[in-house]
Amino acid sequence: MGMFTKLAVAAVVLASMSTVAMAADLVVDVPMVDEVSPSDWSGFYAGLGLTGTAYTPGADILGSIDAIAGVNVVADMFVLGVEGQISGYTSTFGNGIQVSGEVRGGVLASPDVLIYGSLGDTYFVTGGGNYVTAGVGVELKVAEKTTLDLEYKHGWGTNVAFQSNSLSASVLWHF
Repeated sequence: MGMFTKLAVAAVVLASMSTVAMAADLVVDVPMVDEVSPSDWSGFYAGLGLTGTAYTPGADILGSIDAIAGVNVVADMFVLGVEGQISGYTSTFGNGIQVSGEVRGGVLASPDVLIYGSLGDTYFVTGGGNYVTAGVGVELKVAEKTTLDLEYKHGWGTNVAFQSNSLSASVLWHF
């Protein structure tokens, strides 16, 4: 190999090494995806909701208005919380009040989306029925301190012969 050929090979090797170095620099300079801020989902919240529930066999709740309060804690991308509700309802079998509580656990799919499961208990102050519930939901951040919570729950009567299926939508304000 002649001197000219050796210099040409050396130049190509050096040029390719500097190109690799520049490409590596480009990878380092690519902005990272925003990390989830635990303060966005941690702490107390309160809100209002609407729920529609169908009871089987045969008795349908037409709807309820719900007052909601809860608290969340965040561990990495996981959110754990407890929530309580008091609801006024109107139904085919009368009007009344129910109270419920649940534990929730979920994962942040993104900084603005929480997907969760819930286990709870609902007690009818008017009428005395009691239901154990299991649900799934998604909570979406719609403003800095405001979320929209959509949830499906199934309930099993513990002292009545009914089962329930409910859908709810709530607006929650985080403090």
